[in-house]
Amino acid sequence: ARLDRVIDGDTFTGLASPGVGVVACDLRFRLHGIDTLELNTLAGRNARRFVDDALGQVDFVIVRTHKTDSFGRYLADLRYLPGEPDPEVVRTQGLHLNQQLLDERLARPFLGP
Repeated sequence: ARLDRVIDGDTFTGLASPGVGVVACDLRFRLHGIDTLELNTLAGRNARRFVDDALGQVDFVIVRTHKTDSFGRYLADLRYLPGEPDPEVVRTQGLHLNQQLLDERLARPFLGP
């Protein structure tokens, strides 16, 4: 996927191709299994800044979706790797943004309703 916009620490939009030979489309994603605080809090702004800084270094990300939530966003695991042009390398060796946010204490685990 190519990111268009980071909305907050756990939500973003992007142009994604769901498969080889399938036309890419604009989609909205929510990071799977985590929750960041809202942007009206310092912690929420810090989470968004972390995501902006991390993903601002890459041309594309690898997104693995699970299902959609009640808002129609795809629940996703996101991997990225600055400087790596090969999607397969990013998929297998890339940094896992969901886990990074947990490790940095910028998100908490979220199992959903």
